[in-house]
Amino acid sequence: INAEYMGWAMSEDGMRQALAEHDRIIRRLIKEFRGYEVKTLGDSFMIAFPSALNAVRFAISCQTKLIVGFWPTEILEHPAAATEMNSKEELIFHGLRVRIGIHCGEPDVQYNRATNRCDYFGSVVNKAARIEALAHGGQIAVSGEVVDRIGGQVDGAKIISRGSVPIRGLSGLQEIYEILPTALSERTFPELRVARATAPESMIERMESSSVSIQTISRNRIAPA
Repeated sequence: INAEYMGWAMSEDGMRQALAEHDRIIRRLIKEFRGYEVKTLGDSFMIAFPSALNAVRFAISCQTKLIVGFWPTEILEHPAAATEMNSKEELIFHGLRVRIGIHCGEPDVQYNRATNRCDYFGSVVNKAARIEALAHGGQIAVSGEVVDRIGGQVDGAKIISRGSVPIRGLSGLQEIYEILPTALSERTFPELRVARATAPESMIERMESSSVSIQTISRNRIAPA
């Protein structure tokens, strides 16, 4: 959801229903694309995939499936979740608008024997989170490494350069691209939210206190054997 969306204040019951629908859709797609739900962070997800292509295909499906979700009327009445149609009267926005950021690499993995779960750490995870912070609700932002890994193209979507931007904790400028699903090709977004990607963690938490987002990373093995 866009950062300015304050759904909890408007309708707690409606937002609870909307988040349940969001989670249902996301978890079904995680399974379909062989992902691993690392953890949830408030109303956000961190997900790992066995390849960059799986992560990108997951993200495309997320955006196309979320617009046909069952969203409470009071949520759809909010400008940040309102229905929008393209020139052919087809849905391009409808319901919760989820930001997705994708980066690929080999993160540090810590296995917890008590919970039988893995957590991911390190620079790969941090960069994925910062890339997610660049995106607007309904937008997929990915690193240059992801575009290289998938060969510069993917079925069902267009890859658009969004230029090189600074990201906190990383030296130099980072190439960022948008993955725009073909079915949603008339979606348009403002410039990337660079202020979020360069802000301290505590400030991001304050700015995004009512946002829904997904951070995805890809690696060769998503959990220890």
